[in-house]
Amino acid sequence: MVHTVKRGNSSSRKKEVCTVMSLIKRVNSSRFYLPAVVALIVLFNFVSMTMLSGCDDKNSKRGENEPNNSFETCNLVRPDITINAVVDPSGDDDYFCFDVDEEGTIVTGEVFDFELLTPFIEFYGPGPDHELLAAGSTFVEDEVGLPLGRHFIVVGDSNGDGGPDYNYKLRITLSGPTPPPTATPTPT
Repeated sequence: MVHTVKRGNSSSRKKEVCTVMSLIKRVNSSRFYLPAVVALIVLFNFVSMTMLSGCDDKNSKRGENEPNNSFETCNLVRPDITINAVVDPSGDDDYFCFDVDEEGTIVTGEVFDFELLTPFIEFYGPGPDHELLAAGSTFVEDEVGLPLGRHFIVVGDSNGDGGPDYNYKLRITLSGPTPPPTATPTPT
């Protein structure tokens, strides 16, 4: 049902309302319901945006979000995540960051599932100097001491190459601090 209000020239309003109502009738007559269609569109947009973004929403697998070419523009992620990424263009380095809140936490970074990439991976600590804590070609692991805070993993191509086919996956995991050794054996 269409309700119209008589104020001034309403012929264009009637035409717009009739066009919208005609569209709704066509959608409903084809056994689709407009609210369901709208909900699906919203859901699709949300899923596609979260898959492409580097936001921290406890998702265990996602893609990187450019720009992430410096400590200042790093993708903030939650550890225990696998990230789909690409080194593009040539010379691109990808920066990922996460927070470590407990001394003794073991951080592991692993680059895998790559073909063209000749990877390097670096693990940096917090602070203005970003001390290099560990480096490798496909794997780093280090126990975090003081200071705590935001830490960084950087991935790039060791030859400075890159392009749209320089895909890789990065897995970042954290494990709790190792308990201190006891003076007496622990019964099992």
